[in-house]
Amino acid sequence: MIDSVPSPLSADETAVDYARRLEKLGFDEMRIRKEILNHYSPIDSLSIGAFNSLSDARVRYFTMIHELTPAKPHKGLVKKVASSLGISADEAERSVCRYEEVGGMTFIPWSSPKSK
Repeated sequence: MIDSVPSPLSADETAVDYARRLEKLGFDEMRIRKEILNHYSPIDSLSIGAFNSLSDARVRYFTMIHELTPAKPHKGLVKKVASSLGISADEAERSVCRYEEVGGMTFIPWSSPKSK
């Protein structure tokens, strides 16, 4: 897991650009959401729909949850995803179903910012 989180590059870096940069550095969606809220006011933050384009970050998050609790039932996973990511139960249900439909996904390892 990555310990240090880079700050936004400048006042001109938008929340969307910052989120994409964190995704490329290997962060999962929950961590990106927390960092967006730390650095941007809620009005300037990404809308929930914008996170749909951060598919690697969402897969990293699902993979982490699945590795921590592999026997978690479907309903429990949906509830955990909705709660942790701050999304509706319907959106969490759709995301979890897509994840389960493909049999889970291969773990996407976190990359160290220092190794780049």
